[in-house]
Amino acid sequence: MKKRILSILLCAVLLLSLIPSAFAAKETFYVYAVKLEIDEPKAGEHPDFTVTPHTTRYFISKIIWYDITDDVQLHADDVFKAGHQYNVIIFFYADEGLKFSDNKQPFATLNGEEIEYQLFDDGADGSFEKMFPPIDASSITSVDLTFGAKVGDDIESSVKAVFTDDKPYVLDHFSCYNRTDGVSQNSGKFLGGKVYGISAYVLPKDGYSFAQSPKLTASVNGTKAEVNYVDGRPEMRTIVFKAGPLEGKDPDIVDSVNVTIEPAKTYEYHSYLVKLTNGCVVGGLTWKETDQSGTMIISELNPDEYFMGGTTYAAFVTVNAPEGKKFSEMPTVKVNGVVCNQGTVRNTWRFTSDTQIVVKAVFDTDPTDEPAPAKTPGYSLQTQPVEREEIPANGTAYENHQMIEIDGVKTEVQTYMIKDKNGNGTNYIRLRDIAALLDGTNAQFDITYSAENGTDCITRTPYTHRNGTEGTIPFTGEQAYAAKFDDTKIDGTPQPLTAFYINSKSGGHTYFKLRDLGNVLGFNVGWTSERGVFIETDQLYSAAD
Repeated sequence: MKKRILSILLCAVLLLSLIPSAFAAKETFYVYAVKLEIDEPKAGEHPDFTVTPHTTRYFISKIIWYDITDDVQLHADDVFKAGHQYNVIIFFYADEGLKFSDNKQPFATLNGEEIEYQLFDDGADGSFEKMFPPIDASSITSVDLTFGAKVGDDIESSVKAVFTDDKPYVLDHFSCYNRTDGVSQNSGKFLGGKVYGISAYVLPKDGYSFAQSPKLTASVNGTKAEVNYVDGRPEMRTIVFKAGPLEGKDPDIVDSVNVTIEPAKTYEYHSYLVKLTNGCVVGGLTWKETDQSGTMIISELNPDEYFMGGTTYAAFVTVNAPEGKKFSEMPTVKVNGVVCNQGTVRNTWRFTSDTQIVVKAVFDTDPTDEPAPAKTPGYSLQTQPVEREEIPANGTAYENHQMIEIDGVKTEVQTYMIKDKNGNGTNYIRLRDIAALLDGTNAQFDITYSAENGTDCITRTPYTHRNGTEGTIPFTGEQAYAAKFDDTKIDGTPQPLTAFYINSKSGGHTYFKLRDLGNVLGFNVGWTSERGVFIETDQLYSAAD
């Protein structure tokens, strides 16, 4: 039994002799030098919290800056002040497995100067502190600014860009005046051909002060600038400078638009005839009755209502910038040649986006004691004149089937194409087909036929006079046609629309140019390679593809 126990003990001794040295006591390694560099306090600058050790054998755990004069701790966005005294405390710690020697003190320097330190946690952590002498106050004797605004530059950003971090003064606030148009303009963009006056109110950075007049001088773009002071408030001494005229014009910016609209007249039907300048496009028009101030909306006018006497009406015109262009921040907007101003009541405008504005124009009708006449509405929805195209009096029409997108929904429609005197082909659509497709939309219209003079009559009312041929194909293939030379009545007003007849055993059918119908009935017709032909019933005809 004793021999067996002895054998077990011998095996245990043998196993212990085979245990790796990693399980033995660890050897301690030491850091013998701490070298750090830090930006010393300078008036107007921020404290340095980006100290990096000269080796990866130790790291920085915390940096504390302290304003001894004001007895406060500093943060990263604080600045050093002239005349104040500061100290910094830096805490550091050794990498894992290392420590700072207790028996052989490490050599420590800050900005190359040997410095005393303290060790904690059995030599694994340490810190040192440095006191800096008070900062001398600096006097600013000149302010020199380079202002290089260009057409289209943002006003606020352009002014702020002048005051870079390397300058001992900062921008407190500014004001900008558009001298050409006589308006204040502290935001938006600089426009071509305008003269601006800019006043910049400048403050010295902490630790700096402006020299007393007349020692302080100022210049802008090399030209002497006016210097003003606020008595008793040296930090509010100001520099005033002006920007000169900006030449040229940004081709992508629309800085003016003139809206021409027929004013409200007693017992006349409200007009949808709107003309715009600078390539702008009519996006919509509504007439509304208002109170005499033009503020309160009483009701919106229907197409068959005329203007009553002694009443105030407002026209709301949606104006779209040309494709690919934007309105400037302060466009000049006129209605019938008279400037509208934002924020007024009777004649004003507002942005809905940088590509669309809404113009409000208020009109007063003349009072009258005469009763309102009973007559058929005679207003026009045209955005530009319609002219009858010269097509051959007789010829051949060629059948087509065309996809038309109506308010986002595509529909296949039978159309007929004829050639003009130059051989160019144009598609025409049957009047009753398009009436049926638009029924119930903002562009709906009805059709009647005057047997007395053989004239088609169109009214902007729901399509009620159907004849059952809508959506059918009355004939196929090539057909003989006869040009229509008489006018088509639109709400009683004759319009010279381009059209032709195709007759069959089932009766005659009239075909019109879709763009002509959009123009006189107030819906937009366009074409793009992606969408093909499209109709927008909530938009007026823009004449743009």
